[in-house]
Amino acid sequence: MTLPPFQSLLDAHAPDLHRFLVAAVGRHDGDDLFQETVISALRSYPGLRHADNLRGWFFTIAHRKVIDQARQRVRQP
Repeated sequence: MTLPPFQSLLDAHAPDLHRFLVAAVGRHDGDDLFQETVISALRSYPGLRHADNLRGWFFTIAHRKVIDQARQRVRQP
């Protein structure tokens, strides 16, 4: 299995991914979560075993970042 270069994946999906995150958590937090999503995806990309749905994989990471942030906010006093 050959993965496309990470940059081409990012170029293809970054606008939609950023729009999703901003809609979910607002502009400021959306920008931060976008960066966290890209970093997490970049770190795990070389070990990715299935390239069937890279867009879905990217959005799953973003969705989990949104959930993590919501959980963190609940824990704060």
